[in-house]
Amino acid sequence: MHPKKTAFAAVLSIAVLLAAVTLYAQESAGQKRSEVFCSAKKTGQLCNHGTADLLKLSGSKRDRWTEMAKRYNERVEAAAQDLLKEAKTHLSPEEVAQVETWLDKARNAELNKLLAGK
Repeated sequence: MHPKKTAFAAVLSIAVLLAAVTLYAQESAGQKRSEVFCSAKKTGQLCNHGTADLLKLSGSKRDRWTEMAKRYNERVEAAAQDLLKEAKTHLSPEEVAQVETWLDKARNAELNKLLAGK
């Protein structure tokens, strides 16, 4: 085989392999979207669509659930803000900072792992 054809075949093979890996990663990310607690929201806030997917809801039942989850998330947000506001009057700045880490959205990934049994 000609060296240019060999190089082209190698590059083409690598491109196909990368495409397959990318497709697999996208499919895995799609499965990951079915989270209970949203990684983009504060700790304890539910993923509206992820929880609806996990519950296998559709139609009006899914719409109703999405509204319920939205109201729940608003209450969680308000409660977190109230807690921090009150904590600032009773705790040291270091203690408040620690409480803030408990409410950080990064905690949702940990909660999801626990729920998934990982």
